[in-house]
Amino acid sequence: TDALLGAAEAMLALERVCLAHPSDEIVGTVGKITNEPNAPNIIPGKVQFHMEIRGKTRADIQEAIDKWEMQAALISSRRGVRIERRMLLDQHPVGMDPLVAGTCALQAEK
Repeated sequence: TDALLGAAEAMLALERVCLAHPSDEIVGTVGKITNEPNAPNIIPGKVQFHMEIRGKTRADIQEAIDKWEMQAALISSRRGVRIERRMLLDQHPVGMDPLVAGTCALQAEK
């Protein structure tokens, strides 16, 4: 079983979940990816990637995580790969300072 293809599908599922979320504030990204053994002509046996979901409220973020986990379970079953999720950082959403937001909006209009 190709772990990299399973991971790629899980990453695309993150994109789909975030794009489909009713809140425009929900965004997801994948930053770091490691692939083992990361060699030509060898089917990857292990992949780790760091994903982040941001949003306006904790409830929106949790909803996106729950939907992604449902997709990950389907991918795991269909591809025969094990997908595990570990929380590395859990921060409360914080709104941008109104002065900074206003300045950005003003500059964007120019």
